[in-house]
Amino acid sequence: MFVSYIGAVVRQNVPITIDNWRDKALKDAKDIIWNDIQTTFVLDEERKSYVLRVAGKIHRGFRSHLSNFYLKDREGNTNAEPPKIYQHYISKDEWSAFVSKRSDPAFVNISTANRERASNPKHPYKKSRMGYARLEQQIKFDLSISGIEAISLLCGKLHAIYLLCDRMLGVG
Repeated sequence: MFVSYIGAVVRQNVPITIDNWRDKALKDAKDIIWNDIQTTFVLDEERKSYVLRVAGKIHRGFRSHLSNFYLKDREGNTNAEPPKIYQHYISKDEWSAFVSKRSDPAFVNISTANRERASNPKHPYKKSRMGYARLEQQIKFDLSISGIEAISLLCGKLHAIYLLCDRMLGVG
């Protein structure tokens, strides 16, 4: 609820044409955001930088959302009108300025380069546990390769590691 509220306040007070959250022109808008949030939630002054940092991330995410879902229609034509769902936040002039910035060849080149870089990561994400069914299959496969009988998932890898260490040390 807190982050959603920050998002609503940011959409009301910060134009989508602002490219840099650190822009000095945003000082008044940031003060309005902070005062509004302090009015609604009890926060110490020391949390201001955190709240404004979150607000900046939400603003960037909102602009990306607009670009990804509303900037162009299904045929690839640029939408001249702001999305109806956000018409109370975004004026027609603001939308046309946003569209022209996002249609600029320099922006398109940077966006394309970043999209390509993100699609081929140097270090792919590997933290997923694959779900319990696939994890159990992987454990059984790993244990069968090492010659240890498959044991229950509950004891899982920990028990298998103990057995493996004992065998390697010649204890078991």
